[in-house]
Amino acid sequence: MPVPQFLLDLLQLLFDLAVPAAFCTLAAAGVSLRHEGGTNFHVSGRTGKWVLWTVILLTIPQLLSWIAAQGITVPSGSGSVGTSWLASMETVFKNFVNQIVVAKFVPVVAAYFVLKAALDGATGESPLGSIVAALFLMSLSATMQLMQGWNSGGEYATTD
Repeated sequence: MPVPQFLLDLLQLLFDLAVPAAFCTLAAAGVSLRHEGGTNFHVSGRTGKWVLWTVILLTIPQLLSWIAAQGITVPSGSGSVGTSWLASMETVFKNFVNQIVVAKFVPVVAAYFVLKAALDGATGESPLGSIVAALFLMSLSATMQLMQGWNSGGEYATTD
């Protein structure tokens, strides 16, 4: 029995939204980085989990090719979304990530962390957590390009 076109379109939509979703998870890693700090700045599990999800989302095609190499049948993720309302959902989500999250939300949160660092320093607390989070958020686009550049395109790209 062939796979219905709607399910193939839904699968393609998920493949197409993996990179914008990875950017959102990387932004969440930057926000959680602030809460990792305190007087003794250390990174516990929350930031690492968000970064891991970013890597997984960026390497979904390669991860699926590794699964296919193990003998498991995996549907291909090539093509475009044929259903018009799913295609419009894809466009809306990509525009939201580019125009709201990347262009407005991330710089505002980074500016908030800079202000928070100044307030933390003024009250005698360590501003290190806020400073690191602000720097991470301001370098989010470059970090995303770096992670995409590390993607070898092979079966083991997730580990790269």
